[in-house]
Amino acid sequence: MLDTYLFLTGIFSIEDAIEEGKHLILFAIDPYDYDKDDIQNVIDFFADVEEYEKCITLKKIKDEL
Repeated sequence: MLDTYLFLTGIFSIEDAIEEGKHLILFAIDPYDYDKDDIQNVIDFFADVEEYEKCITLKKIKDEL
């Protein structure tokens, strides 16, 4: 799920993963077609593990869609 967070926040892109030869795992999100519900699922995950700073960041991204 951390990869999804890094992707959604723009810290890490699919292009970065390809260039660096890393595997990017996205949980329930199509990187070219995701919506507010997808982001909410990620927020819910991070709320469950009490990483509230990530929730706040993702909420701002969700609100901008």
